Amino acid sequence: MLNLWKRDAADFRLLRYFTVASLAAFLPITAALLHFDREEDAFSRKAQQEQNALGAQLQDRFVQRHETAAPAFLLQVYETANVNLARLFANALWQEDFAPFVARAQQIPSGRCRGAAGNHPDCQAAIGRQIMALPEFRALDTKVFEVMRKSTVSRIKLYDLRGITVYSSEHDQIGEDHSGSAGWQSALAGKTASELVHRGQFSAFEGMVQNRDLVTSYLPVAAPGGDDTVAVLEIYSDITPFLEQVSSTSSEIRRSLAVNRTQLERADTANRQLVDAREKRMLAIVLGLLALLYAALWLTVHRGQRIIDRQAHERQRAALALLRQKNLYDVLSQTNKAIVRLVERGELFATVCRIAVEHGRFRFAWIGLIGDGDPRLQPVARYGEDAGYIDALEGAASELGDSRRGLTVPTLHSGAYVISNDFLNDPATAPWHAAAARAGVRAAAKFPIRQSGTVIGAISLYAAEAGFFSADLIATLEETAEDVSFALDNFARETARRQAAAMLDQSEQRYRSVIQSSIDGFWIMDVQGHFLDVNDAYCHLLGYAREEILEMRIQDIDALESPQETARHIGRVMTLGYDRFETRHRCKDGRLLDVEVSTNFRSSDDGECFYAFLRDITARKQADVALRAAEEQFRGLVEQSIAGTYIVQDDRLAYANRRFAEILGYASAEELIGRDPLSFAVERDRATVAENVRRRIEGEARTVSYSFTALRKDGSTTEVGVHGAAASHQGRPAVIGLIQDISEKKRAEEQIQRYVAQLEGAFMRTVEVATTLSEMRDPYTAGHERRVTDIAVAIGTALGLDAQRLEGLRVAGYLHDIGKITIPAEILSKPGKLSAIEFQLIQQHAQAGYDVLKDVGFPWPVAEMVLQHHERLDGGGYPNGLKGDAIGLEARILAVADTVEAMASHRPYRPGLGIDMALAEIERGRGSAYDPVVADTCLKLFRDSNYRIPD
Repeated sequence: MLNLWKRDAADFRLLRYFTVASLAAFLPITAALLHFDREEDAFSRKAQQEQNALGAQLQDRFVQRHETAAPAFLLQVYETANVNLARLFANALWQEDFAPFVARAQQIPSGRCRGAAGNHPDCQAAIGRQIMALPEFRALDTKVFEVMRKSTVSRIKLYDLRGITVYSSEHDQIGEDHSGSAGWQSALAGKTASELVHRGQFSAFEGMVQNRDLVTSYLPVAAPGGDDTVAVLEIYSDITPFLEQVSSTSSEIRRSLAVNRTQLERADTANRQLVDAREKRMLAIVLGLLALLYAALWLTVHRGQRIIDRQAHERQRAALALLRQKNLYDVLSQTNKAIVRLVERGELFATVCRIAVEHGRFRFAWIGLIGDGDPRLQPVARYGEDAGYIDALEGAASELGDSRRGLTVPTLHSGAYVISNDFLNDPATAPWHAAAARAGVRAAAKFPIRQSGTVIGAISLYAAEAGFFSADLIATLEETAEDVSFALDNFARETARRQAAAMLDQSEQRYRSVIQSSIDGFWIMDVQGHFLDVNDAYCHLLGYAREEILEMRIQDIDALESPQETARHIGRVMTLGYDRFETRHRCKDGRLLDVEVSTNFRSSDDGECFYAFLRDITARKQADVALRAAEEQFRGLVEQSIAGTYIVQDDRLAYANRRFAEILGYASAEELIGRDPLSFAVERDRATVAENVRRRIEGEARTVSYSFTALRKDGSTTEVGVHGAAASHQGRPAVIGLIQDISEKKRAEEQIQRYVAQLEGAFMRTVEVATTLSEMRDPYTAGHERRVTDIAVAIGTALGLDAQRLEGLRVAGYLHDIGKITIPAEILSKPGKLSAIEFQLIQQHAQAGYDVLKDVGFPWPVAEMVLQHHERLDGGGYPNGLKGDAIGLEARILAVADTVEAMASHRPYRPGLGIDMALAEIERGRGSAYDPVVADTCLKLFRDSNYRIPD
């Protein structure tokens, strides 16, 4: 079929090659003919008569041939011209104009005209009127006229696929049915049909004309980018002038021949033989040259075609090689991914078969394993359409290993792959040719599968193309089989590892059961001193959780050795292999335990570590210490104590050391023995001293600490601190205690208290000044910081915060809006609604306050409280969108207090909303925006405790 829009690139190259070669051949031939023509002219002067006669004869032949060949030649030329005009027509009008017009015209039914009896012209005229009534017809008709009026086309018609004339430059022919026309049928089949016709009267673009010779061509029209015929175009080209010129030329030739014929007949017969000889020689030369030309042209075209065929074949081979290379990489890549992902052998086999078929373009694939006690392959996985081939193998069993024929046995015995690239002609596979033909098999291959180096099965692959298994493909498939074997080894190793792990776990459970049931502590430690494991007894002994101890080192627990000593001790145990020693371990609550440690050092493939059992010997040690302390009680008290020591028994001083005498201004302790202890107290403190002595003697209090003003020997007074405990002295109740001169301490404490009070006062005045400065910039919210502070402190008190935290909360309350000093006063006091930018500026005050306070050395995290007081529990606050516990408790308290005060108080842009609406907002945001505990405390404070916002 003629395609009007594209030209095949290979055909175009061949045509160019043929044209150049033809010109190269014709030029020398033409030169030779010219040379012989000059010789002929010279000879003609000698034998004019003979040549004239011969010329007349040749001219008669020429005229006859000319009159016969001219119409056929014009028909061929104008058919080509009509094809080009059709291409012009299609390029100019088809896509945008005729295609939609023809589509709409074809929707007009025409079947009734073909079925009507004797009423065809009227029916077809009606169809024509419907077609011309289409809205695009007029514009289309104008465009056709503009395109065709300057061409040699006299008339144009367009038929749809039914044979109906949907357009004609002669409008009364629109609607006619030409489905019976041989030319239309030929064009519909994709072939151009042309004929030479004569019309006595003919309607052309320029109007009605008479006696015209026309070339009419039926041309198939294909849509752009396609080969299917969508319409048939009929073009009439007027060749009357050319035929008239041919006729005129023939007449002139004939008249000339008639005039010269008499002269030619008088040609000298003597020269005829010479002329004949020369003509024969010329004819032979011309025929030889033409033969050579034809042979050269044939060889040239043949060579060009071979070049084109070779290029096409090379392109096909390159594309096929590229596709196969891609498939190879896909098979290998997908197989490796499956090996990494899968852990079960059967699933791996099924996946490998599927990958081979889907990505390797094999017809089908299966994997077989050697059974226990059975040397034959047993299929364990398959994929693809095998048309019963594998089942036939199982029935026959020969290809699976019962015969020396086939591919399986060589693969299993040699451990090497076996390839049959022409399966149906391979004698080794003869028993399975019929089954293979049914399954579409033309090539096959088997690759061994190994486990621990032993062949246990094979991968069988079947292709639909002979010679399918190239060297690259074989190498990739061999690598794939090796990867599968590697995966099987991994599966085996993993199974063994799991079994060993299970046995190890059982052993470890038994070991743990023994260790955990031990009443002594036990731990495992590495050579760096990190604990690797501990038992419950040791955790209970120290008071730590197991996880806490595993995060510690021996240096964190051993209270006697320094890190350097511990390192040396570890080295010594590593050298000896064991050790037994006593040390002290520090408990979580700070207590020190005396422990006896028995440790062994072990080195294995898993590393080096220490195993130790520990026994608490604190009670034994304490008993030893108590015994030694009892023996040296008085000597230690007297000789080493820097505090006064005394024993009161029977309301008398039974013992006093030298320091006691020094504190009261006596030269020796002997002066004090036997005296009433009340005599050493000023009058106002004697009752206190007597009561404390009584309480201890009578057992009301075990120990008592207090201070009083003591009388010195010289009558002066001094402040003393006393700490005493009920005890037994020489088998009878007594009070043993210590006394210290605390005069300087009392004076220092009083001075410090005064300094602290002054500093606290100055600090709070500074905070109040900063708050006042902020309020001066925003007089409408004056008192806001103070009221928020009071509410926050009230909530904190209700929550049970200690005095230290309450003081920090108070400071943060005064300073929580200090960042507003960075915001323009006109925004702070704006009576109307803030713009988005103004509101963003307001939101920056929390960050600004943090920046102001972050470097101030408060004893509380005041800067963080100020930064977070607008954060909300659900992350909806600012500036950082913190959530939940990321917000400090004091900041959560300030958030509730700030909201209550702000809503209940007046603002420049609105009157106060009242405490009820403020509490309703807290209740609404409880658990989402506000801490539920803080919110509940605030609500209870106002509703149940009748708390009121301070003025």
